Amino acid sequence: MRDIFANHNLYPLEGKIKEHFKDNYDSVFIAFMPFLDARPYMSDSDEAEDIIPNYHYYPTEDEIIKNGQFVSWHYVIKKSGLKDYGDLHIALLTSIIAIKRVFQRPESFEKLENFTVKEKIWHPSVD
Repeated sequence: MRDIFANHNLYPLEGKIKEHFKDNYDSVFIAFMPFLDARPYMSDSDEAEDIIPNYHYYPTEDEIIKNGQFVSWHYVIKKSGLKDYGDLHIALLTSIIAIKRVFQRPESFEKLENFTVKEKIWHPSVD
């Protein structure tokens, strides 16, 4: 039995999520923060490159509740050419430099970035 707490290995960077937690929990809940379609927030004169991924344009919580059109991780994976949820997760972490260089995947981030700029989609945000 692996003790993820004793080994300070709470968040897996490789492998399957459920497999990682199986010795410590009976079930696992995974919540994905959604991507957000930027088009409802753009004027006719806005260019995607000016808005995406320029987060100072990111809408407020009230604007998201009123106008938000969410884009699923499944859709982003399918249309961007990324392999799976793990690949997308690492691409997002790479985009904000939230993981060590050895774990970053610039090629996955590039696929994600090319797709989201083209389709005018904002990345998930915790703010």
